[in-house]
Amino acid sequence: MLALPESGIRTSIKKHNSDLDLFCDWVEASAVFSDDPISMSDVVDVLLENTIYEDQDFAEEFVSSAWAVIRARFQRLGNPMGLVVTNTRLSRSVDEKWTAEPAYAFCLYLACLSYLYPRALEELADANTQGELFEKMAVESLTATFPGWEVRRLGWSPDNPQKLINIVGTLTSDLREVPGAEVNTHVDNYSKELGLDVLLFRNYGDENASFPIIMMQCASGKNWIGKRKTPDLSIWRKIISFNSQPVKGMVIPYAFADDNSFRKESTTVEGIFLDRYRLLSPSGTTAWVSDELKEEIRNFLAPRVPVLPTSAVAA
Repeated sequence: MLALPESGIRTSIKKHNSDLDLFCDWVEASAVFSDDPISMSDVVDVLLENTIYEDQDFAEEFVSSAWAVIRARFQRLGNPMGLVVTNTRLSRSVDEKWTAEPAYAFCLYLACLSYLYPRALEELADANTQGELFEKMAVESLTATFPGWEVRRLGWSPDNPQKLINIVGTLTSDLREVPGAEVNTHVDNYSKELGLDVLLFRNYGDENASFPIIMMQCASGKNWIGKRKTPDLSIWRKIISFNSQPVKGMVIPYAFADDNSFRKESTTVEGIFLDRYRLLSPSGTTAWVSDELKEEIRNFLAPRVPVLPTSAVAA
């Protein structure tokens, strides 16, 4: 198993004080990045030996709640890597490693990097590359989700260094819109993408506006919380005079253990919200990641997975 997260797992005597989101990600990442099966008793032993719990039955109660979440997650993805959860055990029905499902592994690695082991993995952090990979993944997933739509990656990065000033005219024309009254106020030589990482639209083959437009923010780091209000449509409406008002959205590689947390965070986004499992299972299909992107992700993760902290307790 992987080591206990660096934070969020707290001593629990009379009530469960640990962060269930982080706990579920820890068990799930352990299943994906470790070769050995994991039992509920393994997990309970880790909690007892690290004095997180004193009472075994109370620890089992918390682990059981996490087990149910993880079971639902695996089933939603069609049991990737052959991962199967029984009432007491988490194992693989086939001999596959994380390399078989690189997009899934990438999202879990980002959870490790941002929340589970930020200090241990700090030296291998590469925000630019992970951001590029995540945007590419979002584009491929959204393309599968919205067949027939135009899906464009616009987020600035070293491999996509276009400035907004050079493309805003093309965007306006392709959306069949007209420039906003304050385009020169908000778009200058220093402007990158103003929070617009991926643009989706569905025109009808004529020269008229008034068709669906979605403007997405892709946030792969822990700072996604501060990006929930981007792209700021009040600014974009001054850059482009929209005849049909766009919808905003956000894509993140993280997940929530309960629906209330999902609703709370998505309300702040005020638009379409794709968490890890919406991103990974577009339109009920898993065959959406290109071979090229799979290889890019494998190359990125290859030196990083071996240094994930492991537990001293045998699984």
